[in-house]
Amino acid sequence: MNILVSKVNFLGDAVVFLPTLYGLVENIKDCNLYVITTPIGKEVIEGAIPVEDFFIYDYTDFRKMWKNPVKLYKFVSYLKEKNFEMACFSYDEPSTSYLAVYLAGIKRRIGFDNNIAKLNFLLNERIKFEFHKNVVDINFDLVRYITGKYEIKPQRVPIKYYEKDKEKVNSVLQKFGILENDKFVVIHPFAKFHYKEWFLARYIALAELIERKIHLPVIFITEKPQDIFNKNGKRSISGLTIKELAYLISRAVLFIGNNSGPMNIAGVMGTPTLIIQGPSPPQWSIYWDGMHYKVTAQLPCVPCERIGYVPMQCYNEFYPLGCMKEISVEIVFAKVCEILQKL
Repeated sequence: MNILVSKVNFLGDAVVFLPTLYGLVENIKDCNLYVITTPIGKEVIEGAIPVEDFFIYDYTDFRKMWKNPVKLYKFVSYLKEKNFEMACFSYDEPSTSYLAVYLAGIKRRIGFDNNIAKLNFLLNERIKFEFHKNVVDINFDLVRYITGKYEIKPQRVPIKYYEKDKEKVNSVLQKFGILENDKFVVIHPFAKFHYKEWFLARYIALAELIERKIHLPVIFITEKPQDIFNKNGKRSISGLTIKELAYLISRAVLFIGNNSGPMNIAGVMGTPTLIIQGPSPPQWSIYWDGMHYKVTAQLPCVPCERIGYVPMQCYNEFYPLGCMKEISVEIVFAKVCEILQKL
């Protein structure tokens, strides 16, 4: 059976969708998966899940494609060539996915009834959207619905990395004096939306406490080199591929960061994780029990984000970024000590 799956979104969204893709392959006989995704989604999925082929698009361009008849026609033509018997959608797909699959004449179009996208009505089979569930479990309802096996549960699916990824990361760590069996902590202080970030100066202060009092080296990870780390004498790694990042995080004794894509990578790699969580709802936390911890602020506006709605900025006029300001370095460091004592 040729099945088209749409998962066009950001890093963290692709990571939490891995169990659903794995569940489809494992529970549907002779299942050939074709996935619509972004370049970063392809990096996450390939190697971890057996996929026949990918349709790769930039997230922003794909969202706007339904307004461009020429691009949409080409995409629909690609889909028609494969004779798909079924199309599946995650709970938060853009409207382009629904329109393209409908125009391609795919008979079974299965998704959720939450109507996040304007063209969601083009689905002809709808799964009840249960907003109280974790996003991993919400998406996995696709597998339960299609197979009729409502008792099955998602399985944690690590991101696949290769020997060349290990060699590159290990060579960088060696420059920091960290050998293959040495323990270290990884901190990712950033997020796609800045209002979700704890403050960089506090992360640096936390790293200093960890290194001075616990005697564990701390590695900061970032997409681009940051002068602030060099000025403060901190170790930082930038420009890693997703597979290299997955390996680095898998080696860490503890991952610390905001609710973001790398946090979800830590979850699937089985690395103990401390989340400094401000505006994000609990449904977006790591699904896998026993390996993650949270520090949150108790404010009436928390969480301001919810399933299907991301405000993209803080709207607390009286106490901007209060959910992060309330979390001190001392509170987080105490939690770090508590976690490391359990490991």
